[in-house]
Amino acid sequence: MHSILVALAPLAADPTPKDDDVVAGWGGFAVFIGLCVAVALIGYFLVRSLKTARKNLYVEPEEPVEGHPEMSPEARRDAERSGEM
Repeated sequence: MHSILVALAPLAADPTPKDDDVVAGWGGFAVFIGLCVAVALIGYFLVRSLKTARKNLYVEPEEPVEGHPEMSPEARRDAERSGEM
């Protein structure tokens, strides 16, 4: 136990650095610029997505999607009765 205290004693004598000595440096600047770019990209794609959604909000499809033909009224009624819809 005594040897552990002797080994840790130099760490306790280490003085606290001055406020002027502690800076973010170039790494902090790079992280800040990276975050700014990320926020700008997220904003750009959000606006683009919202414009597309607004443009397609009231548009009815002209043709049914391939593989998903529109149901006849009879088929829709039967599907609703069987619980498939």
